[in-house]
Amino acid sequence: MAIHSKRTGLRTGYTTGACAAAAVQAAAIALETGAAPDQVTIMLPAGFLATFKLASCDLSAEAATASVIKDAGDDPDITHGAEIIARVESFARGPLAKVVIEGGEGVGRVTRPGLGLAVGGPAINPIPTQMILEAASPTAGRLKIGLKVTISVPNGEKLARRTLNPRLGIAGGISILGTTGLVIPFSTDAYQATIKLALDIAVTTGCREIALCTGARSEKFARRVLDLPIEAFIQMGDFAGFSLEECVRHAISQVYLCGFIGKLSKIASGNFSTHVSRGQLSPDFLPSLARTAGVASPGMETLRQANTARHFLEMVTASDSANVAGLVCRSAQEKSEDLVAKKLRVDCLLFDFEGQLLARTDLP
Repeated sequence: MAIHSKRTGLRTGYTTGACAAAAVQAAAIALETGAAPDQVTIMLPAGFLATFKLASCDLSAEAATASVIKDAGDDPDITHGAEIIARVESFARGPLAKVVIEGGEGVGRVTRPGLGLAVGGPAINPIPTQMILEAASPTAGRLKIGLKVTISVPNGEKLARRTLNPRLGIAGGISILGTTGLVIPFSTDAYQATIKLALDIAVTTGCREIALCTGARSEKFARRVLDLPIEAFIQMGDFAGFSLEECVRHAISQVYLCGFIGKLSKIASGNFSTHVSRGQLSPDFLPSLARTAGVASPGMETLRQANTARHFLEMVTASDSANVAGLVCRSAQEKSEDLVAKKLRVDCLLFDFEGQLLARTDLP
């Protein structure tokens, strides 16, 4: 079902929103015609047609149910292989036919403001909602009936535990997402959109201080030492520069950068895209900090041969590592504040891999 992407050389897949719309169209056709189709073709928001094979399509007197297995192409999408089910049933007859959309099993429910969705309603984003309406409305109009559409995802609640939905205030399942209908393999768009959304929620709940953490483990350690509400902790991944700029756009006043020696050293050297494949840290950077910190042993040439920043930290003594960590934090602080033209205060917290706080810039 997925198509080959000329841009990446990998297969492009389809979003949960596109799969839901396809399942709705199939169920609506079955309800209207009394016959279950094998496949359906829908128009994607990206501007072209896509054909979906059905995993199932069943019909009863008042309802039809169809499902599509999500194919995310070559993207490592958590919901790849999930079954997206649509049940379409009539609930009223009359000239003013309408379509009502509900979330069933495995579709999350919104519990907090700031998502652009009604609190208490299903976590079905606006563009997928529009796609579902476009899939069901022609049948409702022709039959002059109201239709209730229920989207469900078996195993959706379990899948959601591996997403940021619980943190964002989406309970009980996954979100039905997608702006183009396509999943571009290894795209950064989804992660950056999640960062924006998390900042929207943080601001909506009154946060003006944010902890940008490199991942789940650094967040766990940061929560031990920073007295901030849960919404203030945001996993920025490898997008430090993007996250800092978004904090400025959200009028955040204070940011804490929380992480380990590797990524914070990259930021300290002025590289704000911290993925391991992008912009390797100069082998001279940490040894030069060590020299400034007064590290005498082992020799500088030995330190230059460290395989990783973590290896470097292991090579110096405990007291020296604290001094070097302090310099890394101060340099990362300066580079970050320069990046955003000092429009917000940035402090850095550097942990070792057992969770011990080695250095922070917000304390004397």
